[in-house]
Amino acid sequence: MQLDAALRDLIARHLATFDLHGVPAAGHRAAVALALVEEGWGAEFPGLPRPEDWSAQAAVLLTRRAMHLRNHPGQWALPGGRVEPGESAADAALRELHEEVGLELGPEAVLGLLDDFPTRSGFAITPVVVWAGAVRGALVPNPAEVASIHRVRLTELQRADAPLLEAIDDSPHPVLRMPVGNGWVAAPTAALLFQFREVCLAGRGGGPLRAAVVRAALASLAPPPQPGHPADVDQFGHEFHERLRHHHGRQQRQRARHGQRQRQHHERIARGRAEGH
Repeated sequence: MQLDAALRDLIARHLATFDLHGVPAAGHRAAVALALVEEGWGAEFPGLPRPEDWSAQAAVLLTRRAMHLRNHPGQWALPGGRVEPGESAADAALRELHEEVGLELGPEAVLGLLDDFPTRSGFAITPVVVWAGAVRGALVPNPAEVASIHRVRLTELQRADAPLLEAIDDSPHPVLRMPVGNGWVAAPTAALLFQFREVCLAGRGGGPLRAAVVRAALASLAPPPQPGHPADVDQFGHEFHERLRHHHGRQQRQRARHGQRQRQHHERIARGRAEGH
């Protein structure tokens, strides 16, 4: 998947027809940038190969949060932060992109928005999809916030085993993670990457997959809806839970079939050896 005009047009078209869903923020608002760049020299991510030459494959910028930060040190994240008074979500995402990784872009780089993601702390995070272009120069992590910067190829988000769903004791809903290389990315970043894949790349902006980030928030992070929240949030959470339950069941069936094929393969080998004797 090349970072080219065709991809830009595809993403812009999908975002233009996406029925955006916002949520109220009990506290502050925040914004993050899903910045699209060329893969370059690779992600430097365990389990992902390093290109032999500069790669023009499309990638998204991920950062590793600095270890000295009070909240979520060392976690994978998207460049972003609090929306300041007088700023739009897009303004804040572009400012944070410049402050965290040294990438300065104008408002024309913004392709559109994805659904707000509500958090336990009362924040509502708005994902902003940004077309950064090749970015062949070095990106510079701000040591106050960022430990490292990584260009993750978009095709990694389209893996057959994504998303990963894990049951937890204190919730009836599975937790959503996105596999990358030999590891995985946790929510909320995982939920934002998942919705980006579904809406921007696959064009699945309707039905149970719509507002995937909101459903994931309700399933794994957000407390039960409080009086005064939009009535359709419960419906969205139910729809996404059903989608995740279906996906989880499909993963289990795939693992069962794989295990059966492996057993049959070993049985054939054993019979062949027995007949050889």
